[in-house]
Amino acid sequence: MGEAAVKLRMLKAKYLKAADDYNIEHLIEGQWLGPITRAHMKILEAIVGFVCTGRIHPGYEAIAHVAKVRSLSTVGVAISRLRAAGLLTWWNQGNGTMRRARSRKPQTTTASMT
Repeated sequence: MGEAAVKLRMLKAKYLKAADDYNIEHLIEGQWLGPITRAHMKILEAIVGFVCTGRIHPGYEAIAHVAKVRSLSTVGVAISRLRAAGLLTWWNQGNGTMRRARSRKPQTTTASMT
């Protein structure tokens, strides 16, 4: 396994751990899973993969394809929940809106993911 693949695997693990921690913190009594579902986790993993390869603004279709989810609305809901959880941040840069994945706990940015 190449060095880039190892770094990607480690980065994905950090983000998924941060999402798990968020779910634990926001678990409602009687629920077995918090507000971030398994599909949302797959979408987060896909977004982190895109960011690591330099595609920091993939479309919903590309995210859905990589995450293997059928519904684009699931991607939209996941992005909203991940953003509310602090796992995704947005900023305007020049002529468009860009996304970057950012964990609540392991403070990394797009620039330091290489």
